[in-house]
Amino acid sequence: DPPSSPISLFLQNVRQWEVNNVRWERVDLLHETEPSSVVPVLMALPSDQREGDRRPVVIVLHGTADSKDGVPTPIIERYAREFGWVGVAIDMRYHGERRESTEGPGTRGLDDYFAALIRSFRSRRDQSQDREYPFIYDMAWDISRLLDYFETRDDIIDSAHIASTGISLGGMVSWFAAAADPRITVVAPAIGVQSFRYALDKECFHARVNTLKPLFDVAVADGGLEEPTSELVAQVWDAVVPGIYGDFDAPQSLALIAPRPLLIVNGEEDPRCPAEGVRAAVVTSKALVYNEYPEWEI
Repeated sequence: DPPSSPISLFLQNVRQWEVNNVRWERVDLLHETEPSSVVPVLMALPSDQREGDRRPVVIVLHGTADSKDGVPTPIIERYAREFGWVGVAIDMRYHGERRESTEGPGTRGLDDYFAALIRSFRSRRDQSQDREYPFIYDMAWDISRLLDYFETRDDIIDSAHIASTGISLGGMVSWFAAAADPRITVVAPAIGVQSFRYALDKECFHARVNTLKPLFDVAVADGGLEEPTSELVAQVWDAVVPGIYGDFDAPQSLALIAPRPLLIVNGEEDPRCPAEGVRAAVVTSKALVYNEYPEWEI
């Protein structure tokens, strides 16, 4: 069963407007009580869509340091105008309108995000249910709450046809959201899928670590080291994304998407998502589900 929301959904700050034959809706989606869980949602709708005319949906998720108003906006606008779909983008946690602090030097406006990651790492011995997992997991949770919202919008949304894609961090969140929630019917993560276990075993984790440098700088200093080691990187993943190189790594989590269509778009020489690790993960994923879904393709 799809993850269920622990409380009712609340909507705030609903706005609507039309520009260049695309209707726009902007809403704040509230599913928890802390301010960081107010999810700003931007929707692009075809201008000819009327109430009761339910259309497929594509969710487009931004990468690190971007927002719903950056790369995703022209993409969802195109889906609405050219394909007649409903395009949706959100600000992921500690990005866009979900940032609280002003930009710090050299951090691309990510002070809040890195601070949350460091808190998560340093609270790793805290077993309470209120712990944050700001890298991937909490963001995937937000997508399930967005899907809850879609179910209340049967005036415009065909909830049987929901696609999700994203770039870099957005690709990771698309991947994990689809693995966790079967309401996503097709997923196409871009430069996001990787095998974390492969990166540890082959010691090719440095490019990924550098995308979270402030977090790993703290971990290195706390550990009395000069640079990240495989052991230290594993400890950080255990704290901020537990299971990411084990039960929830690509070979296992990609298999949870079967038999839904899955397109993985990666660069052949992308050091953050080593291609050989991705290929090995795909082979394992297909083998895990072969008896049940022998024709599933990735």
